[in-house]
Amino acid sequence: MSGIKVIAHRGGYKESGRLENSKEAIQYAISKSYIDGVEFDIRVTSDRKIVLIHNASIKYNNKRYRVSNMSYEEFNQIYFKVHHTNLCTLEDVLSLIPKNKYVFLEIKNMSSKKEKEYLELIYNTIKKYPSKRIIIISFLYKYLKYFILKGFPTCLLLSRKSRFFEFKVYFRLYLTLKLTMISLDKEMVHRKNSTRILRNNKLLGVYTIHHAPEIDRILHQIGTADVKKYQNNIYITTTNPKKVYERIQKLNE
Repeated sequence: MSGIKVIAHRGGYKESGRLENSKEAIQYAISKSYIDGVEFDIRVTSDRKIVLIHNASIKYNNKRYRVSNMSYEEFNQIYFKVHHTNLCTLEDVLSLIPKNKYVFLEIKNMSSKKEKEYLELIYNTIKKYPSKRIIIISFLYKYLKYFILKGFPTCLLLSRKSRFFEFKVYFRLYLTLKLTMISLDKEMVHRKNSTRILRNNKLLGVYTIHHAPEIDRILHQIGTADVKKYQNNIYITTTNPKKVYERIQKLNE
């Protein structure tokens, strides 16, 4: 795989028309040659099942049900009533994803009381698949630090919600850490930020691109010279992988 990488957001659900973070969406994404990998979210149930779901809870009959407060079987019963399909577990999909595709595995917020236990659970699960191209991603560096010490590739997500002063101070620190990748919200991509990431020997991620024309601005902000020099180190997470891929190819002509 050479050139800018295209990663399907939440399993590539929008393009496929499947449910986000579902096995069906992921199967669709990994079948497409223009998609280099899939991104999906994980949480942990009360009985220690790692499941693919973005939100911390689900609403059914005007009541909220939290993933972390219920066993897999209990939560899945509600999930099935809402979505008419079973809640996917991490092991359900890792065995499906070929080793030439990237797996961007986002750890969502978890209870601080269960943090160490759940990080160990996730680690013990993914280490069973040493041939997979798994990258652990999170907005929380403390989660990533655990996996850095275990030798796993990691990606820190940075949000535009950060205050400018806070971002400026911490960004300098992030560049010194042993992160594999730093992924910027698409509104945060500016030449200075992206250049510093790439020139500090880190991969650059950009999330989440919904419309193909956004790529024009993103690549312009990174800069023609850096795009050409570091194209193998740039990863675009998108809900519209086919059109984004086609746009990138057109810009390369």
